[in-house]
Amino acid sequence: MICDEHENRMQANHFLQIFPKELADYCKFNLQEEKGLEFFTRLEEAFFLLQSFLPNGQLLFTTPNFIKHLRKEVETINQLK
Repeated sequence: MICDEHENRMQANHFLQIFPKELADYCKFNLQEEKGLEFFTRLEEAFFLLQSFLPNGQLLFTTPNFIKHLRKEVETINQLK
C-alpha cells in the first residue's frame, strides 16, 4: 500500500491488519490451510470486498461498528446476485 503525505499511516496499518481477516472470513476458508489456492477461484468476490472496504482507493476510518455495517451490506448485495 502506498500512502500519500496527507494520508494517515496508522489508518493504513489498521486496514492492512483487518482486511486479510475479513477476506478470509468472507471467503469462508483459512488462508493457512488452503495456501491461497481457493483465493484465485474467488477473485471477483475478493475484489467486491476490497471495493467495500477501500472505495475508489480511498482509505476509510474503520471501527468495529463500521466493519459490522460493511459485513451486512456485503451480505445483502451478495444475496441479490
